[in-house]
Amino acid sequence: MSLTGLLDVLGQASAYRRTAEAVASGGVHAAAAPDAAKPLVIAGLWRDLRRPVLALCPHPDDARRLLDQLEAYCGEDAPLLHFAEAEVLPYERLSVEAGTMHERIRALGALHRGADAPPLIVASVTGILQKTLPPSVLRDAAHTVTPGQRLAVEPMLERWARMGYAVGSMVDHPGSAARRGGIVDVYGPGHDRPVRIDLWGDEVDSIREFDPNTQRSGERLGSVTVLPAGEALPSLADHERIDELIRGLDFANTGTSERDRIQDELADLLAGVSMDNASFYAGFLLRHTLLDHLPEDVVVVVNEPAEADEAARHVEGGAEKLRLAKEERGVLPMGFPAPLAGWDAVSRALEEFPRRLELSRYRRGETGGAAVALPFDAAPSYQGAIEKLAGAVQAGRRGAFVIATQHSQRLRELLAEAD
Repeated sequence: MSLTGLLDVLGQASAYRRTAEAVASGGVHAAAAPDAAKPLVIAGLWRDLRRPVLALCPHPDDARRLLDQLEAYCGEDAPLLHFAEAEVLPYERLSVEAGTMHERIRALGALHRGADAPPLIVASVTGILQKTLPPSVLRDAAHTVTPGQRLAVEPMLERWARMGYAVGSMVDHPGSAARRGGIVDVYGPGHDRPVRIDLWGDEVDSIREFDPNTQRSGERLGSVTVLPAGEALPSLADHERIDELIRGLDFANTGTSERDRIQDELADLLAGVSMDNASFYAGFLLRHTLLDHLPEDVVVVVNEPAEADEAARHVEGGAEKLRLAKEERGVLPMGFPAPLAGWDAVSRALEEFPRRLELSRYRRGETGGAAVALPFDAAPSYQGAIEKLAGAVQAGRRGAFVIATQHSQRLRELLAEAD
């Protein structure tokens, strides 16, 4: 169901217009709206201010729910992106689900890539606490291929391997690349389908998306931007910093076998040996967050700031308990770098953005001042009470009504009968 038309109705509300103008001019502002209205407000700000928007939610479930609701207000073609959180515990040898990793990379790519419409990114506090690629690495690694361009295929495949792609004989999943004669296939995080690059000699003849099941090609593309396929990329990491962190490890509490295992795994990781549990060593390879990638003109909307702070403290506290427990058991050396950023540093970084809106269901802003009460109330329900609905419409016929129903044709007939 598309509800994009409601953005025009929202724009007629003076309290919303004042809020949007205040956010655009800069500063920290607070607004109060019921939970059901928050997606409409965020979508309205994104459309009206024409700036990138980060909507920060307390919990992962809140972020996923907001994402689904925003699609109805922004439209299916809107650059609506999810900076997802990896569902792995800190300090555990578990691999990050590929779909999650590519959602994160795709969101980062949208912030660095010029587009017709600025991106609207939804994240939970867990998502922004988890460290990610440095902005400089993303900018240097990402590149665009266009028809007519001359391409040195082998060096390019080597570059893609350093960017986290699995280079093989066939492309069948995101993060893979392959070459067959004069055809190069790549399936990156920035695309819903894999892309086929046809070469004429060393020149790009055409670029098309294709179906990995049928291998049938679609329409020609004007270009393809290849983003990194992962976040923990040893070949592109700061090796001087990694060496310094390794020297800082204290194995006094660990056994010989665990010490040897960690040292061997770090050596393999830095040598470019593929490891499914590279996220265990994310603290060595990564030190930035999503906030480091946000442009200066971004609008940051914090949904329920007090709850976001509480959720972040909970995540941070849980990670610290895990670290201490593993150190006590002798399976983690002291000084092992954390895969999560500290919430105090992240919250200070949030405060530095010049355009922020604290959105809450309560009438008082987290900054201490009164929040602007946006003009929303619970929508009445008229299930089966058509006469009551008709009476409400007649009583307020000078205003605009938006009626949500699964029986629009029948309801139209009944309202017509009631004049």
